[in-house]
Amino acid sequence: EKASILISCVIIVVVFSGRYAEYLLGGVMGDYLGATICVTEAFLLTVLALLSHVEDHKEFLWDVASQASNYANGSLAFHALIDEIIND
Repeated sequence: EKASILISCVIIVVVFSGRYAEYLLGGVMGDYLGATICVTEAFLLTVLALLSHVEDHKEFLWDVASQASNYANGSLAFHALIDEIIND
């Protein structure tokens, strides 16, 4: 289960990084690729650390995912999201 989550994370980072490099640089350069590898490694280590505590905080993580989904699909404005976080 953790392996599939980590593989999904790598795919997400690579896709976004590639799109950003195409937008910013017109393609992927060697230094950019090296930086992407470092950022991906740090991201994966963070995800692994969070996965070890996921059982303790399932309700909180579900709420965060729900709020992020509402923000992403446009049903929740950014200022409303921040207000809800502050009020909770």
